[in-house]
Amino acid sequence: MVPLSDEGVVHLISLPNLHSLELDTPPPHHSTLRPLVFPPLKLWFFAEGVAVKWLSTLRLLEEDAVARQDMTPLVRVKVTLRHLRVKGDGLAIDNALTSPIQMFQNLVRLNMDVYCFEDECSFELDEEEVRTLVTALPRLKTLVLGHPCPMDLCHTTVACLVTISIHCVKLEVLEIHFNTSQMAAHLEEMSMEEEEEEEEEEEPGQTCNLKTLGVHEMPLVLAVLEEEEVCDGLWNIFPSLECIIRAKDSESDWDAISKRMFPGRAHGEEQTED
Repeated sequence: MVPLSDEGVVHLISLPNLHSLELDTPPPHHSTLRPLVFPPLKLWFFAEGVAVKWLSTLRLLEEDAVARQDMTPLVRVKVTLRHLRVKGDGLAIDNALTSPIQMFQNLVRLNMDVYCFEDECSFELDEEEVRTLVTALPRLKTLVLGHPCPMDLCHTTVACLVTISIHCVKLEVLEIHFNTSQMAAHLEEMSMEEEEEEEEEEEPGQTCNLKTLGVHEMPLVLAVLEEEEVCDGLWNIFPSLECIIRAKDSESDWDAISKRMFPGRAHGEEQTED
């Protein structure tokens, strides 16, 4: 496949009625794009190797417009974009990647189709960075921040699920890395803190609509007595949860959790939909 020239990219972005765009070529210099107004895209897909450059360019366009007190070239797409998809195995899912996405506040689906390399975890967001991202995107129904790997080296814990449940109440599908080594203890501690907070609140907040939690290859090792704690904790965070989906051939105590939470159902070796 021959990459698009800069002129070809500019031509595409100049199409006033374009609603879906897949890019597998790097962006031209942001000054070339500054005079344009991007079309009212609903779906934007960044293929392997170009996502970081494109999102950095979009951030520069936005910052330029603010500095010049001018209309941003992204004025239409910021309103219309509903589905953003990123592909790139080993791509670092970090603040540099996710912060430009926060301008697209009407997103309904954010899919980062990213697999970690065998000896390196690609997920580099911390709890506060996850909070900032989901606070900016309250309309999400699907959030896939890479496919969780078995390394268990990430900086997030199960507490990030609570943050997501609070800020994205319409969410139906979630896949995100979080450290599971002390999951039962963290859930118990969070439950105690929540009980104290509920005593101070007059009315409970709206609950999250999550149906599917994708754990992919994320490890989980529990003592028998911890299984109930994890089940209760997950129900508490996601009261509408219907299934936990793992990758094929992965073995962990997620199977035991699924059987306790959803007795009588098939327990899957599937992956969440991209």
